[in-house]
Amino acid sequence: MGAFINDAIDSVYAQTYKDYEIIIVDDGSTDEYTHEQLKKISKIHPDIRLFYKENSGLSGAKNYGIERAVGEYIVCLDADDKLAPAFIEKTVKVLEQRKNDKVAFVTTWVQEFGIRDNIWKTSGYDVTKLLITNTVHAGSIFRKDVWDKVGGFKKVGASYEDWEFWMNIVEHGYKWDIVEEVLFYYRIRANSLLSSAQSSHLEIYNTNYELHKKLYGKFEKEFALENARVIKELRNSIAEKDKSIEELLQYKDEVIKLREKIYWLRDEIHGLRSSRVLSKVIKLREIAGNTRGKLNNLPSKTIHKTRVIVAPVIPSQIRKAAKYAYKASRQTIAKKNKVVSWEFVDNTEWDKRINLVSVVIPFFNRADTIDDTIQSLGSQTFKNFETILVDDGSTDSMSQKKIDELNIKYPEIKIIRQKNAGVASARNNGINSANGKYVVCLDSDDILEPTYLEKCTIVLETSPDISVVTTHKNMFGVVNEAYENAKYNPVELIKNNMVITAAEFKKEAWHVSGGYKSGIGYEDWEFWISMAEHGFWGKLIPEKLFRYRTSMQSRYIEDKDTHWDTIKNIQNLHPKYLKKIRTLIKKRNIKHAVTPKSGFINLDKQDMYRSANEDLPNILVAIPWMTFGGAETLIINFCKEVKSTFNLSFITGLDSGNEWEYKFREISEQIYHLANLFDDEKLYLEFISNYITTRNISVLHIIHTSFMKSMLPEIKKRHPELKIIMTVFNDRAEHFENSVLEQDCIDVFTTDNAKVAEHYKKELKADHSVKVIPNGINSTNIFNPDLIERDKVRKELSINDNELGVFFIGRLSEEKNPNVFIAAAKQVLNNKENNNIKFFIIGDGHMRTALEEEIKKIGNDNIKYLGYQTEIEKYLSAADIFVLPSSVEGFPLSILEAMAMRVVVIASDVGAVAEVVDNGKQGYVVKPGSQEEISEHITSLNKNPKLLSEMKHEARNKVEHKYSNIILGQNYTKLYKDIAE
Repeated sequence: MGAFINDAIDSVYAQTYKDYEIIIVDDGSTDEYTHEQLKKISKIHPDIRLFYKENSGLSGAKNYGIERAVGEYIVCLDADDKLAPAFIEKTVKVLEQRKNDKVAFVTTWVQEFGIRDNIWKTSGYDVTKLLITNTVHAGSIFRKDVWDKVGGFKKVGASYEDWEFWMNIVEHGYKWDIVEEVLFYYRIRANSLLSSAQSSHLEIYNTNYELHKKLYGKFEKEFALENARVIKELRNSIAEKDKSIEELLQYKDEVIKLREKIYWLRDEIHGLRSSRVLSKVIKLREIAGNTRGKLNNLPSKTIHKTRVIVAPVIPSQIRKAAKYAYKASRQTIAKKNKVVSWEFVDNTEWDKRINLVSVVIPFFNRADTIDDTIQSLGSQTFKNFETILVDDGSTDSMSQKKIDELNIKYPEIKIIRQKNAGVASARNNGINSANGKYVVCLDSDDILEPTYLEKCTIVLETSPDISVVTTHKNMFGVVNEAYENAKYNPVELIKNNMVITAAEFKKEAWHVSGGYKSGIGYEDWEFWISMAEHGFWGKLIPEKLFRYRTSMQSRYIEDKDTHWDTIKNIQNLHPKYLKKIRTLIKKRNIKHAVTPKSGFINLDKQDMYRSANEDLPNILVAIPWMTFGGAETLIINFCKEVKSTFNLSFITGLDSGNEWEYKFREISEQIYHLANLFDDEKLYLEFISNYITTRNISVLHIIHTSFMKSMLPEIKKRHPELKIIMTVFNDRAEHFENSVLEQDCIDVFTTDNAKVAEHYKKELKADHSVKVIPNGINSTNIFNPDLIERDKVRKELSINDNELGVFFIGRLSEEKNPNVFIAAAKQVLNNKENNNIKFFIIGDGHMRTALEEEIKKIGNDNIKYLGYQTEIEKYLSAADIFVLPSSVEGFPLSILEAMAMRVVVIASDVGAVAEVVDNGKQGYVVKPGSQEEISEHITSLNKNPKLLSEMKHEARNKVEHKYSNIILGQNYTKLYKDIAE
């Protein structure tokens, strides 16, 4: 929500009522953009109270913020919604006037904005309607004392916690009122909760019924009559097949994917013969069974005339009506949604003398930005394209001069000059001169990310039914925010343009659909609609590969003024659009897939790709995903150290949000998420094999992932000179067993600890090499005590010179044992000689409340909870002792971070802890969960400051000489060099 939160905050600051506070609760946001936005907000608006907590869902975040609120009335404003300026003033006035009438909350009318603009005009106090569907918007204002009485928000699923909350208040004898004005603005996005939550409305209804049976019983008659009326309306809507079939058919793709998964799982089961993998066979059978269950129980949907979603009810006659509606919708699916079959087709080989892609740049008076646009083309990893620049009659002298300069500087660019006729004409003129099979129309102020052309072309070449490829985008300039498009949907395209201006498309589609139309505004959107009408449909690559420049003069700003008029004009040009799309859907009962052997016949030459540094070996690193975690931190750390010595590129194989991709981009621009590019996993092998050939890969490094297991024999067969490294961090993961099964394909096995190495040596043949490469951290630029003023931080924490600071830093969950830390602290402080020791807890998690209560019970100011913090190195600089009482760990980076900051470690004997900490030298290794041993060592160190000082220096010294990022980089550099030679 980082892209919208400023709008929400601005709407609060614009209130006519000024007596309020703002509390923001970051419910474990995972994207870096949101974190950066919150940092900026906290600097710009120091009056805002900002809290960070581990993710617990919307209900948990709301309760967390309300607990800390001081106001008499509460508004829970989602980060992408907005309040009208008079919202608080008018709703508070009603609450004040009607307090004696037991009015506990006030709602308003709602205006949608975003991809829809409906107005919700709900009625006032009507419990019957509230029992059927939520008639009160989530941002309604309510009394905090009532929240206390009813027990806050409950987690009931699908973000309907507000509905249950309103019902709970009513069941406690309270009422509500409504201000019949549009005072709340609800943002509708393609992936908003409104659309996703509707599918589970029945489930939430059942939950609400179980929680509030008395309330339903009290209004049984009124409820039955109202629900009967709504169900009658539902039955009428089902009869209108042309309105219902659009949404019903959306399950077609899901059915196909589930069937494919069943077949794949069945093949996996039949292919496993060794008794070693018997447990995996059983697991696969269970997954296959669950998948079939999903397939058999796919829900049916219908299109409703109103926002009311019908739920099952108690009276038998109404239950029968609902059953009839469900049966009718299932029959509609059976009749209209024919089973799709697959056909494999061979790719047609393209004449290698002709560029595969043509990039057309319409240009008009943009001398200030064109260099950036052309430079982004020069940075493309895929080189097999031509560039055509169409000067649409530029009038300013600088732009005319710039065209002449480009003609000299880039003689390979084809330049076309025409009289000013508009962007549509310039695009058409350029495409008419294009030789490529595929076309990209790139505006002269926008930018493509380095892998844009390569990835879009791969999708078009390997997906016969796809004619246009779009991506997410980053906007920059006047508006700076990330924007994620909805998944391509031809039905929704007439209402919502989910295709970027620079989407790559088949030139054939341009010919058939008639090209771009002039003078209509949003010419690209109308072009995508025309393509869809002619059967040329698209696919979204869910990555931000396009950068869209916004300025005060840009079309982004200008078109907003006439946005809705333009939409109506475009829709009027296609009056029979939905009918045509429905016809095409009916006819598409066959889907086409490219044969794996022909998928890359037009992408298989080395000279099609931008060369990396030819003097350096090329390493391909395969990882499961790019999300946050210890393994990913390690990979980032060592790759940063070796990137100047090797050409690195990355592939991932599992479907993921890849929240940490931005960190990997600092290492390499060549990142490929296979799940984003291919629907058919058979093409994973073909892509990897083609990549190894065209990029001259000498080493394939597979790290803690199994998605490549089945491919390894074929990869080794096709590329016998390729060296393969397998890295696994623990022997409990399936990666370990899979790597043992495929050991004949692997040249070197590595791990970060001796335990796994010993297990490998027992399982592998004698001639296999196993290396231990310990983890490492950045002890130079981050975890370096010389970079932080220890005295200043200790003063902030009220730690005096003669006092000892003992810290727990980590997740507040059972496996980390923070309760053991508190028990040890209590035991230490029971001895009056230890009143100079102060204990601090940093972190968040579901144990937080219980731990805070325990600290409160102890009642000693020498135990403090500091909440969730991000600057760990800052707090470690103030510490003397770091305690890790975990019951489960692998190779914990936290002890390295503490040791690097000259902090003595007391840690449980789990994972690789004993390999890192020499007992009695840099710290102590204790039994997991032993508060007695922990307290004894803390007390002993307090009595012996000289020993404490010596151990601190030993800790720092060991990290610098064995576990620093520099040592880590040297170890991996040696590994790569040795195997590549």
